[in-house]
Amino acid sequence: MSNHSTSHKLFQPKKLIVVLAALVACGGALLTSPHISDAQTATPTAAATPTYPTLTAQEFFIGGGVTSVAFSPDEKMILTGSARSDPLLLDAVTGDIVRSFPVAGTNTIWHVEFSRDGKRVLAAGGDSAQVWNAATGTHIATFRVPYDFVSDAAFSPDGKTVLITGSRVNTATLWQTTTARRLRTFDVDPADLSNPSEMVDSVAFSPDGKMVMLGGDNHNAWLWDAATGKLLRTLTLDSESSVMGSVAFSPDSQKALTGSDDGNARLWDIATGALLRTFSGHLGAISRAVFSPDGKYVLTGSADRTAVLWDAATGKALQTFTSHGQGIYDVAFSPDGRYILLGNTQGTARLVVLDTSQ
Repeated sequence: MSNHSTSHKLFQPKKLIVVLAALVACGGALLTSPHISDAQTATPTAAATPTYPTLTAQEFFIGGGVTSVAFSPDEKMILTGSARSDPLLLDAVTGDIVRSFPVAGTNTIWHVEFSRDGKRVLAAGGDSAQVWNAATGTHIATFRVPYDFVSDAAFSPDGKTVLITGSRVNTATLWQTTTARRLRTFDVDPADLSNPSEMVDSVAFSPDGKMVMLGGDNHNAWLWDAATGKLLRTLTLDSESSVMGSVAFSPDSQKALTGSDDGNARLWDIATGALLRTFSGHLGAISRAVFSPDGKYVLTGSADRTAVLWDAATGKALQTFTSHGQGIYDVAFSPDGRYILLGNTQGTARLVVLDTSQ
């Protein structure tokens, strides 16, 4: 990795942005001996602690904890979800608030994202998920789950459907985006739950649009055929205490990534269900685990106040980013893979520039 000047187009201090001379704890020791566990041998191997030059970061200050962050496909905008305000669209260069997307009530927004074409934005929280026109702020549809709690949502790759959790009833529901017509429900078999009251917390669409994945307050994640609703595979942890609080697909739709409350992220082969790799080292629950756009890296955010960048092929911990005294609730890569966003429960979204050419 190498240093980047603050003269870059995304690093111009103005108004809401505070440019940091150094990212806290960068270049220092990583977490307590991060290691990778080989699925076949289950033998931890200590990873070397690399030292990198200081990276440059800037922060967007948002009222309330920043619970979710996302880049627009053209990287010109940043979308944030919060515990105390409506979803906000920010100019990535100036930090100016371009617009907000009004949500009824005062519910925490747990997830935000752009459609792949950047024309729509999605937010989930309270008992619903909602979609707006990104350019105008016009409300398009509301997907409501009465008397339930919605903690996650995802656009299909073509943007025509929206998948949301129906947490307390152990389901996720697929909706038509513009009409809010319910298309399909993915029901988790109570027999697969260690406790029938446990919830589905996280959902994901595969990049090829063929599969959906659910994870929740139990030791399983489920893979379904998106078109037929057929259960394809169940990914099961050894420990029933581990929560699949985050699920994601690799860019080629061949692998699954899960994050758990035991501080580990796990890489799975979708075709066989085999556990390929465990990314270990966090001291708190994994709040979000994502792939880089090229699939070469994994980024994890945790309640232990850190985010870690990993080599996806080897499991080697490459860099640790430390929060200002609060847990990191969400992480995201920019579409070109050069930047990451870190959502802090203290109320900031941190933008960091990366150079992964070495």
